Amino acid sequence: MAQRTEVPAIRFDATLHKMDKWTIVRLPEKASAKLPSRGQVAVQGTINGHEFQTVLEPDGSGGHWMKIDGKLQQIAAVSAGDTTALEIEPTRDWPEPNVPQDFEAALAAAPQKIQDMWEMNSGKRRPCCFNLAACTDPYLSRNGRLPDSA
Repeated sequence: MAQRTEVPAIRFDATLHKMDKWTIVRLPEKASAKLPSRGQVAVQGTINGHEFQTVLEPDGSGGHWMKIDGKLQQIAAVSAGDTTALEIEPTRDWPEPNVPQDFEAALAAAPQKIQDMWEMNSGKRRPCCFNLAACTDPYLSRNGRLPDSA
């Protein structure tokens, strides 16, 4: 799993809720208050004892929520309406999204200039957000720019 931060593990029980096609968990206020940011936070943890790694999303009210995908629901044997035990720890590492195969193939066939734009900051992807408080790149969020950029 990812490299941990100085924040100790946060344990809580929460109920899964259906939100359109998603199943989500809203962190209790006390759990969100222990996190290092009111914006996005990369975490690793367990749900019903099954490991996961994700990014918590801010809820706009000082709290956080996370999506529980179908695979994790199946592994942890949980669904919307269930109350479950979670344990999370903030991490320094941000999960890299899986690049769809068709996009990967198109990128490989693209001009070198496009490939260079994609491969920024030692392989990290450029964040797509402009609200720096909610940005997924900790350096950009703190400093307002990527390292070595003008």
